[in-house]
Amino acid sequence: MSTKAKSTKFYAEPTKFSVEMFDVEYHTKMTEAEYRALPALNQSYLKDCITLSPANAQWNRKNRETTPAMEFGSALHAYILDKGAYNSGYCIAPDVDRRTKEGKAEYAAFLEESAGKTPIKAWDFERIVGMDKAVNWLFDEKDHFAELAFTCKCRFTSDDEIGQSEKIVPLKAKLDWVRLHSDKAVIKDLKSMADVSDVPKVSHYSNWAMQVAMYGGMVKTLTEKEVDFYYVTVANESPHDYMVWKASEKMVNTGQVKLGLAIHRHLFWEANGQPDTASMMGIQTLHG
Repeated sequence: MSTKAKSTKFYAEPTKFSVEMFDVEYHTKMTEAEYRALPALNQSYLKDCITLSPANAQWNRKNRETTPAMEFGSALHAYILDKGAYNSGYCIAPDVDRRTKEGKAEYAAFLEESAGKTPIKAWDFERIVGMDKAVNWLFDEKDHFAELAFTCKCRFTSDDEIGQSEKIVPLKAKLDWVRLHSDKAVIKDLKSMADVSDVPKVSHYSNWAMQVAMYGGMVKTLTEKEVDFYYVTVANESPHDYMVWKASEKMVNTGQVKLGLAIHRHLFWEANGQPDTASMMGIQTLHG
């Protein structure tokens, strides 16, 4: 990232651009630490490029915090997609009052005995088990990979000064569930939600289309096969209702546009320094 503090140049979206993925690889032995250390762009950061100010997007990229919701989601994914990873990485925390001397001592002893495993509350584990019962059959197919890391290079060109010379951008992704060795490649992504009927609204505002385009593009480039992308959404409270959603061709096309615009913004920031929000958005019109 450029060390320039701010850009004095107003940002403008390109009217024409192209995104081409190549050198796609998947990595069956890559650890989570190795994946996080890769100096490539992931879909979380690229979605931030579209939805957040430059300052917030860059801050999240360097200082992304692990919230309780994210910890729960990680444990849920491990339990449903890879029981071995769950058993080696998580344990149930004792129900003790850590405000008391006795409770603090009991919890300290638990942490020492847990050998670095991530503790989760008993209530959260009950929810995870209930959610697993609802949807695990959707992930119980043969010849698939779970939590599989992908890397690739992306060739970006556009009709402005950023794209006049070819730009190569490294990308990375961690796919929940993917089947590569069949007539048609299949991707399934697990989402925990409060209300599964909210999926169309959440998908729109959270830019799920970009994830579909990025993950699907990597798999299609690697396998040279058509790709079906499914979201499996499950409610995180009883009775753990769930729904399955298939990404449409329109969603893929929308995601490809958003992916290109996100990469363009990233490249603009690298070339011109990180703009403040006013420079990024230009002068806005206020009607009331």
